[in-house]
Amino acid sequence: MRRGREPTRGPASGREALAVRTTRPISELEAENSRLRKELASAKLDIEILSKATAYFAKGLR
Repeated sequence: MRRGREPTRGPASGREALAVRTTRPISELEAENSRLRKELASAKLDIEILSKATAYFAKGLR
């Protein structure tokens, strides 16, 4: 049994729960998905830049 989570009971479990709770239009969900993908790509680029900058400046310390 998992700690911190109560087991779900009845028909509102797993995918059924998601389907029941999702009342937003598909277009709104697609727009949010697109926004989140762009945000993720931006965050990955930031991480790549910081990683390269860290390596560059660490070379100067050796």
